[in-house]
Amino acid sequence: MRKLLTKRHYARMWRAEDGSVTVEYALWVPALFIVFLLVADTASAYFAQGRMWHVAGDVSRAVVTGRITQEQAEAFVTRHTSYMVEMAVLEDDVFVLELSQPFSQVGTGMMLRLAGDMRVLVFQHFEEPDDDD
Repeated sequence: MRKLLTKRHYARMWRAEDGSVTVEYALWVPALFIVFLLVADTASAYFAQGRMWHVAGDVSRAVVTGRITQEQAEAFVTRHTSYMVEMAVLEDDVFVLELSQPFSQVGTGMMLRLAGDMRVLVFQHFEEPDDDD
């Protein structure tokens, strides 16, 4: 008799749908949370890259037009941002500016951490002074 009740009990429990919403919720919420973090990190990365392009463009333009020196540009970028800066001048008077920032410092820093560094490279020719003046 005891064995029969146990089989009926398990059969009824197997067919019952009580708690199924809780189980589905517990299964789907972590997946949705991960997708949300990935979307948030990707949006933050695009925003941060846009900011890096603006800084790189403005600083390299200031250097090639002679408004500031390379040392002043590097000091400005390191003082006002968290970017790593590398500058060089190639043989044919091309100024190269590279800004980089780890993905771990962008957004939540959780999802894109394994992607390495975000890099921006800008190449610009030095402007020649006008002889008309």
